[in-house]
Amino acid sequence: MKKKAKRVGGISAKSPPPLRPRERWPADVPHHSRIVSAWSDEVLVLDGGAARKEYAINLALVPLPGNDDVGGPLSPGQTLAQFPHWIDVAKAYAALTLQDVGGYDPLVAVTNGLNHLFRLFAWCVRRRCYHLSALSQADLESLATELRPQGWLSALAGC
Repeated sequence: MKKKAKRVGGISAKSPPPLRPRERWPADVPHHSRIVSAWSDEVLVLDGGAARKEYAINLALVPLPGNDDVGGPLSPGQTLAQFPHWIDVAKAYAALTLQDVGGYDPLVAVTNGLNHLFRLFAWCVRRRCYHLSALSQADLESLATELRPQGWLSALAGC
């Protein structure tokens, strides 16, 4: 009988499935020693520290909205798996966050940061922008304007 994983936020506190032999991260991508998963893994595995187990975040299962209602090609039910380049961005972002964490729980800091990043990805899908490099200065100004009234709630009102 399998044990159910304890869930904290979107994070599973069970032991993750066996990983492939640890691959080196690309030289131009930041890395942190608390990330124990390989670069090619869709599951981001974080070392929870001495008092905790490892934590796994399945990046491929992060939900994204559809955009067919605003003229885009994507129906509802999309996940980050359809955007592998964004999975890479999430891994690099997690490593950068871990490098910058001071007195806070690093797992909480990474989770909060990734939640905001996933909201940005959702906003991009709604705007039919599928690569971060395609965002223009006008797009970023529009995002800032949309965030003002009620934060992400107003920016993602159509989702």
